[in-house]
Amino acid sequence: MKRGRPLALIATALLLILIPDASPAQARPSADGDCGISGCADFGDGAIVVGDVENAPGGGKIALNAPDPLLEWRLSNSCIDEDGSIGGCTPQPSCPAPPDRVVHNFLVQFRAIADGPMALWDNDGVHCVDITDLEPVVTPAMVQAEFEQLPLPLGEISAQPPDGTVLVNMGVILYTTQPDRVPYDVDILGQLVHIDAYITDYAWHLGDGSPDLHGRGAPYPDKTTLHVYTAPGPYEVTLTLTWDATYTVDGGPEQQIPDTTTTDSPPTPLTVVEAESILVDQFD
Repeated sequence: MKRGRPLALIATALLLILIPDASPAQARPSADGDCGISGCADFGDGAIVVGDVENAPGGGKIALNAPDPLLEWRLSNSCIDEDGSIGGCTPQPSCPAPPDRVVHNFLVQFRAIADGPMALWDNDGVHCVDITDLEPVVTPAMVQAEFEQLPLPLGEISAQPPDGTVLVNMGVILYTTQPDRVPYDVDILGQLVHIDAYITDYAWHLGDGSPDLHGRGAPYPDKTTLHVYTAPGPYEVTLTLTWDATYTVDGGPEQQIPDTTTTDSPPTPLTVVEAESILVDQFD
């Protein structure tokens, strides 16, 4: 069974991701304090994001492809502190492994998906981690970051009266014809991610200090987004759309994106005027 060479290649490739060169790693103290025997890590780009990390039979850990619904996991290059004042460290001893498995020493880190992509990583400790079956994993945080960069529609504003001239104390009806769902296909780590974005809130900013109106609105006779201006003048109306989304990876099960994002429409000018009284001779 000639499996030793392919597994060695996999291990080499993964370690090249973690350790860009062969020089001693420059490390900083771990998130839970001084480097110490608990290990320190290269916190640069040399980390493998994995779906989940679980206890392996017989000890150690195993990295899985299937994503943890609550936590995001990554494996960082681990080391033992030699000199805390300069941050130098040497690699830890290799991990024993069966001939058909790839096991290496990593600092295992995790953070709650709900805390967002900027949250700090917590340390689970330095472990021998089985990475034999590891493949690139699309995590919710990756999809969230991609979602926030999508060219989501800004929301076109329609108003009645349509010419932008509104009478004081008469009111204007605001609405949008923007479709409430928009699909996108993006590539993340070479995998097809289908994002189905949908609007969860319409917030109308009226420009006169009044509280926002909420709702999609519709043309007359619908008056759910009717606003009455009580003073003449120029005003600008803007619309903020709140977007949520679900996604699938390579046609897999549908998942919810962790957080919403918003878009803001260009301002729509309105001119509010007072009606003029004109005397008419009723006998003409």
